[in-house]
Amino acid sequence: MISLVSSVFGSNGSLADAALGLVDGFSGGLSGVTDAASGGLATLLSDGAAAGGQGGMFALGNIAPILLMFVIFYMLLIRPQQKRQRELQEWLKSISKGDEVVTTGGLWGKVSAVSEKSPYVTLELQEKVRVRVLRSHITGKAPANDASGVAAAEANK
Repeated sequence: MISLVSSVFGSNGSLADAALGLVDGFSGGLSGVTDAASGGLATLLSDGAAAGGQGGMFALGNIAPILLMFVIFYMLLIRPQQKRQRELQEWLKSISKGDEVVTTGGLWGKVSAVSEKSPYVTLELQEKVRVRVLRSHITGKAPANDASGVAAAEANK
């Protein structure tokens, strides 16, 4: 086992010396296991403390790319989404009669009645066709009607 550890970590590696101390500790009796194992761990800790300056920089070098990816994801994905959500909430509070909106179900309509205290908004889909919808189910303003799209659809008939 020691030759395996030394071949992996090098013949003079600190982990190889610590593993040697642990193996020696486990080869003793049951009462000597804790003493020798703690001695092996002490060897490991002392070797780690001797190379402490390099270990801290090495650990920072491993964590830095992960932190950088988190910052990039935050700036590109999370922050803009929070901004859009905040703007939508402010707009939903200021909906007034006559605004054209789209719901999550895909209904387009004009707001015909709205109350400050009520969570519902009444949409007029056509003349004399009204639907009550929760404010939270309004996704945004309806896109402007494109006259060329309507004319093109009628021309194809």
